[in-house]
Amino acid sequence: MNIFILMNILFLFYKVWAERCKQILKKWRALPTDKKAPYLTQARDNRAAVRMKKTQQVINICAETRKTDFNYRIYFSINSLIRIYD
Repeated sequence: MNIFILMNILFLFYKVWAERCKQILKKWRALPTDKKAPYLTQARDNRAAVRMKKTQQVINICAETRKTDFNYRIYFSINSLIRIYD
């Protein structure tokens, strides 16, 4: 049975989230390992993708900061030279 169909069915019988969560966990624990494997693999891949995305964002932010900082220093260096020669 598809997990989303199961969640919708459980929603009909268990309106409170805590009770529904208990039922979902019971169903998950009852699944054999071979049925859990695709979900576990997908979760592992998703975690790796999120980690890589965060790392890439940090690298991009650092690169932008360096670029901005460099432009900022050049701007003030040029302005200070203009003031000296004015």
